[in-house]
Amino acid sequence: MCNAMVIRGALRAGALALSLVPALALAHPADASAAGFFAGFLHPWTGLDHAAAMLAAGLWLRRMHPRSAPALLAATAIGILGGVLLGVYGGVLNDAELMVALSATVCGLFAALAGRARLPLAVTLVAVFCVLHGYVHAVETPRQLSQIAFTCGFIVAMLTLQLIGVLIAAALARHAFAQRASAIGCAIAGLVVLVG
Repeated sequence: MCNAMVIRGALRAGALALSLVPALALAHPADASAAGFFAGFLHPWTGLDHAAAMLAAGLWLRRMHPRSAPALLAATAIGILGGVLLGVYGGVLNDAELMVALSATVCGLFAALAGRARLPLAVTLVAVFCVLHGYVHAVETPRQLSQIAFTCGFIVAMLTLQLIGVLIAAALARHAFAQRASAIGCAIAGLVVLVG
């Protein structure tokens, strides 16, 4: 009975997330009013691609060895910062927006199927994907004096989403199927943004 309730709840949450895709996929602010730490913090919450990727990374992090958490969280922050610098100083990454959506799918599949991958592989994948997230964030926002504050808010929000993924996985620790279903939900969300 308890497993059925967990599965039903996960399916409802997934359906709600998918119903929000059209609004969330286009919700990245790109106007001059977007400035400062708070705007940067809000940015990942308004884009399903960012949110799904970081939740999936958190779900995957929970399945890794606990001592790998600092390395994966550092890879997230450093990757985002590297992507922002690339975007601000004129680097060009073709199809970066598509790759951001794909990152949610890949992280979701790893969280659902791979479990404990080798730490260098996990750190590399998370860092590369976060470079893409940081790059897209940098080219979508106007050049502004508060770029540093905006980026700090963005990094804090991305780490928060990742930690929420860890907490979801911890709450579902006794329900392996529900854990995997949550990760697959993130992967599907990435695919929906990708094809949308």
